[in-house]
Amino acid sequence: MLKLIINQILDESLSPGKLYQPINDWGRLFQEITEKKGVRELAEHKKRTLLPHGLAIDPYSAGTCLNDIIRSTQYTRGLYAAIKDLQEIIKNRPVHIVYGGCGPYAPFVMAMATQFSPEQVQFTVIDIHKESLEAVKSIAEELGFRDYFRKYVQEDAVTYQVEDDLPVDIGLAECLNKGLIKEPQLGISVNLVNQMEDHGIMIPERIKIDAYMINPRTEFSYIEKEENGKVTIHRAEAAKHRVHIAHLLDVSKPVIKELVKITSGNLLHNYDVEIGKFKIPDREPEKNTLMYTTLINTYGSFWIDEYQSGLTQPHLEHEKPVIPPSGEIHFVYKMCDMPGFTYSFG
Repeated sequence: MLKLIINQILDESLSPGKLYQPINDWGRLFQEITEKKGVRELAEHKKRTLLPHGLAIDPYSAGTCLNDIIRSTQYTRGLYAAIKDLQEIIKNRPVHIVYGGCGPYAPFVMAMATQFSPEQVQFTVIDIHKESLEAVKSIAEELGFRDYFRKYVQEDAVTYQVEDDLPVDIGLAECLNKGLIKEPQLGISVNLVNQMEDHGIMIPERIKIDAYMINPRTEFSYIEKEENGKVTIHRAEAAKHRVHIAHLLDVSKPVIKELVKITSGNLLHNYDVEIGKFKIPDREPEKNTLMYTTLINTYGSFWIDEYQSGLTQPHLEHEKPVIPPSGEIHFVYKMCDMPGFTYSFG
């Protein structure tokens, strides 16, 4: 059944509306397996864990992320494309995927087990929650995927050192939130990229964060909700009313490598990543709310655009002072137990 589901998700001719059912079936299948194996209830009762470089959400919440249609589709397609590309380079051994913060389903490597043999792909999965790993193991055993999994590691993916005769070919992490806040996506990326060979691929391949000044009433007036519950966002129209401040981060492998140098590959401490100072643009007085936008490129041509997922919803700052009419705004990204951007005026 899972192979049929994943075949549908990989079919790029299907519209998002046609993907609702296979994504729903995917989540229900994993739920049924973990219930049957007696591990679902344990995972549902496990609380979130605050780690030195971000929040590890509870296993239940992590499992529900599978229901995010565009997110799950684009990660699945991106990972599949990355493996196919690496197979052009790696001829005599499996492609090794290290999945940081895999949650209770490790959904994207499970998906790849339906498309490749254990001789072609191998997985190491990492999660801080034992309950999540027990759930992953139960699914792998039920579906006959045991031979794909090299290790189930209960550690912090930000600091875990991979000990394996296979190199890290693909680092996979989806421990992120809109605007790169709260969760340890950047820390995990730095750690995995630091352990990769030159050919290694980090998924997501890019995360782009921009800062704007907006009037929330205008921004969200372009969201329409129909009687059947369908939501339509006229993003292009909303974007016309934004005032761009700066492109803050483009988290890609070259940028991550620079962060490896800054941190010396050691994330046992907090780090402030200097973004820069930017001139505050002229704008109408009512555009005084700072907003961060997020775009995610899982790999190749596979993107998650604004508003398409919970990951790419705008993030609004409400607690800071009103943005002055002129001067400069200084941005810093903090890698700490509550990651995110901070800013000051000067």
